[in-house]
Amino acid sequence: MAQSSYQQLELGRRRYELSNHLGNVLATVSDKSLGQDSSQTGQADYYLAQVSSANLYYPFGWEMPGRKFVSGEDYRFGFNGVEDDRDWGTQNIQDYGFRLYNPSIGKFLSVDPLSPDYPWYTPYQFAGNMPIWAVDLDGLEEQYYGDYMKHIIDGATSLFVQKAEDMLGSVGESLRKVPSEIFTQTLDKRASNAMENFSRYRDSEVKTYGESEKQEIFKTDADKTANILLYEYATQTGPTERVFDEKHAITKDLSNVWYIKSDIFNAVQNKGFDVVREMEEGQFFSVGIEFSPNKNPLSWPKSYMRHFAATSSSFFIGGAIAYVSYDKENDNVNVKIVNVTSRNSLMLHMGENYYEKGKLLASKWQYFKFSYKMKDIELKAKKDANAGDPMENSRE
Repeated sequence: MAQSSYQQLELGRRRYELSNHLGNVLATVSDKSLGQDSSQTGQADYYLAQVSSANLYYPFGWEMPGRKFVSGEDYRFGFNGVEDDRDWGTQNIQDYGFRLYNPSIGKFLSVDPLSPDYPWYTPYQFAGNMPIWAVDLDGLEEQYYGDYMKHIIDGATSLFVQKAEDMLGSVGESLRKVPSEIFTQTLDKRASNAMENFSRYRDSEVKTYGESEKQEIFKTDADKTANILLYEYATQTGPTERVFDEKHAITKDLSNVWYIKSDIFNAVQNKGFDVVREMEEGQFFSVGIEFSPNKNPLSWPKSYMRHFAATSSSFFIGGAIAYVSYDKENDNVNVKIVNVTSRNSLMLHMGENYYEKGKLLASKWQYFKFSYKMKDIELKAKKDANAGDPMENSRE
């Protein structure tokens, strides 16, 4: 007969992290609950968690003096959720992959190998000099880790995909292909689940809507419309294309967003009112509606203002292309915004888009059609003739 064996579970050895939006481990609690006998009856009235450690950090990661608590063995992970290396004596060093970082002085210990491409940064900078908004991904570049992005994709971006493929590529194409596909499928599934959960959190009934109910919502509720579109993309339900005109709430909302009006009005003015009025039926020109920032810091204030002013509708479409034409009969400027919801949009930035119908995260298209009166654009141009670009600055 085989000998039996058993393991004894020792409560208090397992730890759970309590982190903030940057992944900073602010406290750890154990799996042991501490009973509190406030009524002095000999039985626990309630339980408190056993706090194993606690820590607070200044921006860039320096531990606040006098704001640290450790019960028993010190916890190895801390600022940005990265493992601390205490073997440097009094210095705490963290290994981010490409470079070592010293949180006490807020600098990496070596020069950024990408610094020639970003002359506006010191070569020792951490997280793009934005430690409140971002973490440092790997010692090379910042990664924005805000709550919304974390909820949508849990921090998984195209940077992870690209670096995984690069590493796998070093061992040959034959070894790279299968692991890369598995990794990508896992990433797709996580992103899909997160978006579905987010849309159901915003509207618990979104899963139950039939097409007729959706059409009624489309007429009256822009926020719910954007949420339905997000849910349809996450679950690959609904049609591949949807068209919204001025009778729909989301289109009305988009046409009144200040920066969309600004981009269209400025484009018409720059094109020339007479030139636009001479456009024949079927002629159009395109206008890029920018939303997300790029690596150039000069783009950040503009992007910040647009994110700050965004509605659910404009946040959903983000950056898009608008096609502008002229209606001679009514002296209107017609606008058609074409938005593609894809793996490369919605802050996913996950690289290759999918076009196979029904495939997880396959692209979907939305078309939003509305118009502005030409006389309103001309009137705005006259008012602003001596004020630069006040629509961009005043958000009227």
